[in-house]
Amino acid sequence: MRIGRQEIPYEIIASFHSAKGGSEPYLLTKQGHKIDLEISWFRKKDRLEIEKTLVEKINPS
Repeated sequence: MRIGRQEIPYEIIASFHSAKGGSEPYLLTKQGHKIDLEISWFRKKDRLEIEKTLVEKINPS
């Protein structure tokens, strides 16, 4: 996954946290780093699709 200029392999992502109360959704890496996604400017439909894809890629079941 690419965020801005940063390449982030799905394997290092520990969890995804959706937006709450005006905050941006973010990822936590297995090393404990927080990465804000800054996707609030997308349409709601697109944000939901991005979030769904992230959850599927992070937690393949």
